[in-house]
Amino acid sequence: MQIAVFGASGGCGRRVVELALRDGHTPIAITRRPRESTPPAIPRTCSPYTADGLAAAIDGAEAVISCIGIRRRNPLNPRSPLASPPDTAAVCTANILHAMQHSGINRIACISAAGVAESRSACTTPIRALIERTNLRPAYDDLEQMEQALAASDTTWLALRPTTLISLGSAKPPRPTTRYALFSITPRRAVARALLDFATGNARAHTTNAMVAG
Repeated sequence: MQIAVFGASGGCGRRVVELALRDGHTPIAITRRPRESTPPAIPRTCSPYTADGLAAAIDGAEAVISCIGIRRRNPLNPRSPLASPPDTAAVCTANILHAMQHSGINRIACISAAGVAESRSACTTPIRALIERTNLRPAYDDLEQMEQALAASDTTWLALRPTTLISLGSAKPPRPTTRYALFSITPRRAVARALLDFATGNARAHTTNAMVAG
């Protein structure tokens, strides 16, 4: 099946595209700049910050995967200053949902984060302090608004809440956890696998998962 992948040039997005190709699907790699395309996927250029062109970008897709999130000046430091608007995920997701409605696409899987909304109660005290008292807070507020937009939509959706992402590790499906501590980790390939499995699956209900760990 054809799957539109937003954020296809990022750490999780690239892995979604790779796994989709390996599984025999046809990913549509949607990025903001042509040089960020991920061949041999279908490359399409579009900015989800605006609604213009989104319907054309997802044309032919049967499901959508979004790996969009706030960017920081130093990608290796989650507490570095923001390099994108503080409402990036919420605005982009709202625009994507509108385009999906126009195109008749009903299934979407997005990356959220452990510690968003009610899952914050499962965080240890140090993690809660980092979320609430540092410049991590805008990203979590943004993802909570994104989840609210998904919940208010008529789509079949998943907001995956991984713990701290790492580049190493396998694509083995992540397991649920009820505790998010400083050393809780989730491989990006595992996140990509979970997103892809949902996008190509048969689940019908609106849902958001519990936190996941590798």
